[in-house]
Parts: sequence; C-alpha cells; structure tokens
Amino acid sequence: MDLLARVGEASDFFQAELVDVLVSGARVLFVFHASFRRAGRVAELDYLLLARVEQGRFAELWTAPLDPATMESFWAGQNVELRR
Repeated sequence: MDLLARVGEASDFFQAELVDVLVSGARVLFVFHASFRRAGRVAELDYLLLARVEQGRFAELWTAPLDPATMESFWAGQNVELRR
C-alpha cells in the first residue's frame, strides 16, 4: 500500500477505482482501474494487487499493471524514486 501512496505523491493526479475483489482462504486479489497524470503525461490502465493472507492479515503483497508498456512509457525519463 505504501507503493501506491508514493505513486500518488509522485503524480500530479492519481486515482484508483476498485473494480473487483476475488477471495480465497489464502489470497485476495484486488482489480482496480488507475488514472495517472504527471508532467503532461497521462496513463489509464487496469492494475492487480494480490495479497497472501496469513492468520487473517496480509503477509505479502504483489502488484502488476495489466499494461506494463503503458506504465513504463508513463514513468520513462522521469526522476522519481518509488522504492524504499
């Protein structure tokens, strides 16, 4: 979740709309539509967030854009640190 917060901070505009949630005993998959705007660039795409659940809490999270090329193009050449 911290990554999404940093994306929002690095963007002029960031909005994520929850589209769907799929749940099993060990995992939760969130599907959302994200819109970004920064430095005159715009990107809109669907994104996945997969969580492994352990003892009722999220133990690990993975995120993946469904259109990686759009994300790479959006952030290309921009000096932004999203990892800590």
